Formats: sequence, C-alpha cells, structure tokens
Amino acid sequence: MFEKGDEQYSGDSSYRFVDRLIKSSSKKLIVVSPYIGNTYAKLLIEEARRKKVYVVTSQSSLEYDNSVLKGIPEIGAIGRYLKPLAYFSIVTAFVFLLNFSTYLLYPLLGIILIFVALSYFTYRKTKANFMLKVSRDKFVHEKLYITDNEAIVGSANLTFSGMHRNVEHIQIVRDAKKREELEEHFERLWASVR
Repeated sequence: MFEKGDEQYSGDSSYRFVDRLIKSSSKKLIVVSPYIGNTYAKLLIEEARRKKVYVVTSQSSLEYDNSVLKGIPEIGAIGRYLKPLAYFSIVTAFVFLLNFSTYLLYPLLGIILIFVALSYFTYRKTKANFMLKVSRDKFVHEKLYITDNEAIVGSANLTFSGMHRNVEHIQIVRDAKKREELEEHFERLWASVR
C-alpha cells in the first residue's frame, strides 16, 4: 500500500505537511475536504494568485458563520463576471437618469470604466483561478490534497482544529504513479459533483 518515499504522520500538527503542500510552488493545487475553515479558505484564495486551485467541499463549509467561501462563485455559476458589469450598468443608468451634461458624462463614464477594469483584473488575479464545487446531494467526507509533486490523504479536515488541534492520521504520497492515480480519482469526483 505504501510506496518508497511515502511518509505517514499521526498527531496534532498535520499543518506542518499540509501548509507546506498548499504553499508549494506547484502550478496546481487540488483540495477535497468536507470542512474548510476561514483561515484555510483565505489561504487557498491567496494561493489562487499564483496557481490554479480546485476545491471540492460539502455544503457544511458554506454554513460556517461569515464563511469566506460564500463569496466565491461556484463553477457553472452565471454570476462569475456579472458583478463588475452590474456596477457599470447601475451607475450608467443613474448618470442618464440624472441627465448630466455631456461635459460631466464622459469623464464620469471613463472613471466607471477604469473601476470596472480594475475590478475585473483584481478578480482575474485571484478568484478566477479558484475553482469551487460544492457537493449538495452527497456528503463528500474524504480529505485529499494534491500538488504537482505530492499528495496527502488522511483524516485531517482543512480547518484550524483539523490541522492544529485534533490528532489526525495522514499519508504523504510522493510516488508519482500513486499521485497520478489520486489525481485521476479527483477528476472523476470533480466531474460527478454538480
């Protein structure tokens, strides 16, 4: 079951392995966890500035008070680019309703366009690389973390308690073939979540 180079860890400091994996210089990060706390949701969003981040979680992650994940559009959500466009449309309609003179209209529209462009590019640098799917019909209980060179499987949820307090058991997979098998498993899971 364990390949040469794989490592096992049991204890209350899973973060030492998982945080290193999340912050690695890989081009892609895959996360499957039924619970994702805000500390780790913010970390994943930050990592999305540098790499593609794919997350499968359960509805439970969105039910935390002030869940950061509530602000992330799920894959397939229509609203992905609508927010900047909505701001532009509302302000433009407001300008025309107030019947501003032409001298004020063009500079105001220019400022609005700059704001929309900045909002869009800020979005593209972060949330556009953050691909989220929430399983609502089935409870996804597995915990799986994958990068280009390594994978971690085990019992640790991506929450502060799961990483820093609870005694958890994880397996660090460095064998390329086994990591590829785990990534293929993830792709099947990703395709099955609607």
